[in-house]
Amino acid sequence: MLIFSPVFIISIGSIPPKKTVTTHLMFVMELFDDDPKGTLRLQLPMSVGSRYGPPPVSLPTAVSASSQTRLSITVDIQMSGAIQDVTSPSHKDVQFAPYITEKDHTSRRRRRVTFASPTFLTQSFVLDVNGYGLDAPRCFAERDPRDPDTVAMQLTFVPTNELSPISTAEYLFLVDRSGSMKGPSIDRVKRALSGLLHMLPTERTFFNIFGFGSRVDSLWLESHQHDRMNLNLAVSSATMFVRSSDHWLWLQVAYVEGMHANYGNTVLSTALEFVFKHRKLDISTIVFLLTDGEVCLI
Repeated sequence: MLIFSPVFIISIGSIPPKKTVTTHLMFVMELFDDDPKGTLRLQLPMSVGSRYGPPPVSLPTAVSASSQTRLSITVDIQMSGAIQDVTSPSHKDVQFAPYITEKDHTSRRRRRVTFASPTFLTQSFVLDVNGYGLDAPRCFAERDPRDPDTVAMQLTFVPTNELSPISTAEYLFLVDRSGSMKGPSIDRVKRALSGLLHMLPTERTFFNIFGFGSRVDSLWLESHQHDRMNLNLAVSSATMFVRSSDHWLWLQVAYVEGMHANYGNTVLSTALEFVFKHRKLDISTIVFLLTDGEVCLI
């Protein structure tokens, strides 16, 4: 039984005891050309758009036949050029392994990714694949295993548009971590912040993250250049500098993931003064304020 509603649901009934039912869903989608250049992104989204209101009653009580693994994902990656790196910004426990050919050789153009979890998917599953040749035209051909005479082909042309160089800029993110942000608000802000950080230009770009409430702290003392290493540090694990009395303390934390609504009242004026005091004076500055709107201006 298929039910087409705001949430896609498949219900299978009349299953004899101790029997296994396998459901195959097949869909085709484009891979996003991610920034930086030479990176493709595979994203299995939880939803096409944001859903508001309570979820269907049947979803939280869903169970699987195995108590050990409720979710298993295997991705076989094949590129036209050598693969440099494969990462997952959304999940930490992803396993990466080389692809072994039929002649027991390790392929430089293929990689296998596996992920197993005792819980169901709670956020979009994302893989970033960095490889050579993504800026060149390429073609793939694949035979249908059920009909060897049938061949599917994909031809990709990459336009070479000459764009004007990006101006050097600094992006500062001011995140409300006051008590009013408790619950889903702080979770939505963290997802929005992670998305904005991944969409920033990688060339001539500097960024920093500030958290505010009754106090203000920052990810770094001054903005850092936007590159893969600093992006991973900001989203996963980094050194946070905290102002205490008349000196600075540094703590090794997962800054974005470790954000909580525990900074007391929302004092915006002090936070803005702190942000502009620590901006770069020789380049343009863009400030993003992420808040629920319940702020105190003085």
